[in-house]
Formats: sequence, structure tokens, C-alpha cells
Amino acid sequence: MTFAPTLALTTVPARPEPRRHKPLYFLHGILGSGANWRGFAKRLLASERACTAGSEGWLVDLRMHGRSLHLAPPHTVSACAEDLAQLQSARARRVHAVLGHSFGGKVALAYAAAHPEGLEHVIVVDSNPGPSAAGSETTERVLQLLRVAPPRFASREAFTAHLVGAGSSRAWSRGSP
Repeated sequence: MTFAPTLALTTVPARPEPRRHKPLYFLHGILGSGANWRGFAKRLLASERACTAGSEGWLVDLRMHGRSLHLAPPHTVSACAEDLAQLQSARARRVHAVLGHSFGGKVALAYAAAHPEGLEHVIVVDSNPGPSAAGSETTERVLQLLRVAPPRFASREAFTAHLVGAGSSRAWSRGSP
């Protein structure tokens, strides 16, 4: 495990032997952490796919997730994108691709818009690229509940029970990565 000045990340080594050795960001969903991508990243990076052959995976814990709980506000998608740029600078290696799921997809798009230099691929999974769409009311409600929720929970189940008890639908909690 390596810690940059801002974000925690786990590195998945390039396989087979690196030819390009270019990093690829893996970004998790709103209730996840970089570890959610570990198995998928190992399988993907072992393949000979054009965008991943010889790539190294950087499984990032986005701000206020996993081991990146220490960052000061603002806690926005734009701040997450800037965190990625700082991480890239701290590691002195240009990221060539970014893959994001759900919330991580929004961060991937913001990062690509703000820092396109050297970026060859942006892969967004299960995320609407626009700022508002059907279902955004649910997202806004969850964000409101998160602002007043306790800072820590004993488990994911306790967190989910808290939000459901506060009137949120359980439908948002069914995703993975």
C-alpha cells in the first residue's frame, strides 16, 4: 500500500511483464473504496486488452472513503478530481486511463474534463454523465442524510439501517464497486 499526500491507494502490479507500465485509475462508487476493484483489476490487467496491457492499477480511496477520511472540505466531485491530479503529480507518473463506477464515474468524467493531457481512455460504468437526471432526487436525499449522519458506523449494514430509518429508499444500496 502506498499513501500519497492526499489519497490512499493500493497498487495492482502490471501483468504480464509491463510494456508501457502506464497507471490506470480505478474509482469506486459512493459506498465503496478502492478495494472494491481488487479482483476485477487483477483480471483486467492480466488480459491483453488494448487499453490495459502492461498497465498498473491504482485502486483509489476517494476522499471521505476507505482510508482517505482525513481531507478537508469541500467534499465535491470537483475536489475528488483535483485529488486525483495531486496523486498523479505526487507519484510522478501520468495516468493513461480512468475507470469509474457510479459516483466514481462522475469523478472520472470531472477528472478527464479538467486534466485531459495524456489521458487515452475514460470508462464509466453505471453512471449518468449529466448533472441531473431521473433519480437525482434520490441522490440529493441521500446526500442530505449523509451531511447529518454520524461520522462512523460499525458496519455497512448499520449505515444502511440508519439511512433507511431516516426515510431513504434501500434501492441505492444495491450496487457494487
